[in-house]
Amino acid sequence: VTAWCLLALVVAVANNQSIASASWTTVLALVFILVMVFLVRPLLRILGTRFVGQKGLMPSAVALIFLLLFASSALTELIGIHALFGAFFFGAMLPKEAKIAKFLVERLETVTVVLFLPLFFAYSGLRTQIGLVNQVDEWLVTGILILIATLGKFGGSAVAARLTGLRWSEASVIGILMNTRGLMELVVLNIGLDLGVISPTVFTMLVLMALVTTIATTPA
Repeated sequence: VTAWCLLALVVAVANNQSIASASWTTVLALVFILVMVFLVRPLLRILGTRFVGQKGLMPSAVALIFLLLFASSALTELIGIHALFGAFFFGAMLPKEAKIAKFLVERLETVTVVLFLPLFFAYSGLRTQIGLVNQVDEWLVTGILILIATLGKFGGSAVAARLTGLRWSEASVIGILMNTRGLMELVVLNIGLDLGVISPTVFTMLVLMALVTTIATTPA
């Protein structure tokens, strides 16, 4: 959640040329969040009590949820903090006690995991141009990025686990497993590339970092 909020802030700053416009975007984002929390969330709770039957969500409820999802994404895109933030926040607002989220997962998970997720990874792979990293200094920077990323995620997780009382062997296992990169990493990189915040070369370096740290999990 913290990463998504930071991402929204970065996108707001990148999309605006002045502090005033960035501040206005931030204010609109806060208004959006308040509307979602105090209006949309209670509406979804009502949906959960009236449109959930023994066989799950009624088709009309699913259609309405999709409309609200697209509206949320469109609003955040208009505000200037990217459509993905709206989709994420709408998902966070789904009441878990009404079992709406559970029924939606049952209906959508197979299509999402089998179709859309591989397509997104393939799309990210097609945007990765390994040939752009062709200088010794660029490979050196890639190595430094891998080192910094590992120190941040492996080191941070392992030290935190150790401070909570685990042995170093157990803490290291947590650090190794947490050092993997996945969907969130690629989402951030693709948004950064679209906005021009990072160059195609830096995008490639960071994708390589994600691949190396993830592949290293099994041998480690």
